[in-house]
Amino acid sequence: QTIYYKYDTADSNVIQTNTPTAFTQTGTTNKVYKAEISSITSGNDVLVTFCFPCYVYKAAKLAAVSFYIFRDDTIVYGVDAGTGNKRELGQYTEGTVSEVFTASKITLVYMDENPSGSSHTYTIGSASNQSASTTIYSHSSSGAGPFTSLIQEIQR
Repeated sequence: QTIYYKYDTADSNVIQTNTPTAFTQTGTTNKVYKAEISSITSGNDVLVTFCFPCYVYKAAKLAAVSFYIFRDDTIVYGVDAGTGNKRELGQYTEGTVSEVFTASKITLVYMDENPSGSSHTYTIGSASNQSASTTIYSHSSSGAGPFTSLIQEIQR
């Protein structure tokens, strides 16, 4: 089975913590940045692909972030470096600057090998370096394009 999902309604909340946190729709706790699958055959794998426009900002010299995939609220992709460096997407500027930002279309791919259970919800999240602000711009008026996910059951 293959399931495609597109979210093009609102931007995400802003994540400014060094703790891995799932993105939610701005102003809500709705986890709309997701991929859902059910009726998984026991022993099969699940391939999850996320694509989304991301913006990182900090009033300093460095703005950086790392990304995570959660399966039913448990991290299954990404290394939680604690309070250490988060540098999967970042911008550093040498010299005298008051702020930096970076923006990019991010693609995350994860193979969940033989997941337990017959249905799962996968969501994306981030943790920032030194409290940088991280946002998913995911609606047409932002000019960055939608959030999309593609989830596939892979027969072993």
